[in-house]
Amino acid sequence: MAHYYEELDDSIAKRYEVVNVAATKRNEGREILRPSNVKDYRKWIEDGRRVYPSVTTINSHITNSRGLVIWEVDEHLTQAHKIDPKKYKTAEEYIEVVRDFTAPELDKAKDIGSEYHKKLELLANGKLPENDEDYALCEKAFNLAKEITGANDFLTEHTFVCKDDEQSCGYGGTIDLVVKNKYVLDYKTKMTKKSYDKITKPYPEQLMQLAAYCNAVLHDNWKAALIIICIETGECKSIEVSDHELRKAYLRFEYAQGIWQLDA
Repeated sequence: MAHYYEELDDSIAKRYEVVNVAATKRNEGREILRPSNVKDYRKWIEDGRRVYPSVTTINSHITNSRGLVIWEVDEHLTQAHKIDPKKYKTAEEYIEVVRDFTAPELDKAKDIGSEYHKKLELLANGKLPENDEDYALCEKAFNLAKEITGANDFLTEHTFVCKDDEQSCGYGGTIDLVVKNKYVLDYKTKMTKKSYDKITKPYPEQLMQLAAYCNAVLHDNWKAALIIICIETGECKSIEVSDHELRKAYLRFEYAQGIWQLDA
């Protein structure tokens, strides 16, 4: 799914979905939405609107998210292990069944990750009830963010747009935690201990994401970290990234921007 951000006079609006005109008509005028796509982006630009692709939309256009690919392959193999292939006449039929069984599990994990992000934001703003079942883990992750940065004051779910020059398509995004002018942090949730333990350093696309965020909201000294949360065991850890690594990753992101703009 492609994500876009529109710069308005006094705010930034997420343009993740648009009205599906045909489906709305078929549904007697009740509004039906569909995911935004590059055709919508082109029309917005033609109309003179200030719309920008998200960092993840740019990255996913030219790179496979290695962590995401590994996770999806593991999920498919896990489901395949539970299903007897001898029950099916052809390999194609068996593969289709495995895909059908895996799809709900993938959606479930994504929904859980999104829910945790919402709760982490609430906790950072003092709005998550202490009796919430995930309070302890969210608090542990947020305390780690405070320990890393030495700060107590954060911007949460900080939405931005960034346009460096007329040659660039620019980009937008939403950052989990920002210490103003000092630090960028991004939460990553992992469902299992196995997937949690695998992450010992950021994947290239994660580095590019952090670097793009730093370029947008920080000044000369770039500092960033991932906070990895294991839902299965309640563990969390941080992976800090140096200024040098971020600068190198931003060069990669600039190339990605150029390719995206050529293809858009």
